Amino acid sequence: MNEMPTVMNCSLTSNAYNFEPLTGGITASPPILEYRTTAQLEELQRQMRYADSKTKIKKEKDMSDKRRIVKVYIVDPDPNLPIEQALIHQSEEKFTELTDQELFFGLNINPLLEKHNDQRRKTVNKNATARGDKEIFLEPVRIRDLKMVVVDVATF
Repeated sequence: MNEMPTVMNCSLTSNAYNFEPLTGGITASPPILEYRTTAQLEELQRQMRYADSKTKIKKEKDMSDKRRIVKVYIVDPDPNLPIEQALIHQSEEKFTELTDQELFFGLNINPLLEKHNDQRRKTVNKNATARGDKEIFLEPVRIRDLKMVVVDVATF
């Protein structure tokens, strides 16, 4: 049996994200080399055959083909904001084929954000006020600071 290290795997991973303003759209990791002995390689191959025989991989339906009932939530995650004011938007249940991104872009967020920022300007920042003598109010929030979540109620 030959115990000389051999190249078992070489991979290059790149992922495209839709956070283009933040990341430029693409992140990539450098190639990764893994060295294994022949005995280790045979053991890994045996484990992979065993795993393949015991599990079935299900391919997820493409999101654009999925019909579903959804609810959209938009929340301001600032811990200084009272919980009653944190929920900015909660949609009604909606039957749709749209992707999460299309649902977000379909919302008219500006009036919601203006109304929410008016409340923030009147809300005292208790942490900052505790450090000083005068009351300090919360700053307006930007769209990128909000948490937006789509909840699948049912999928078809």
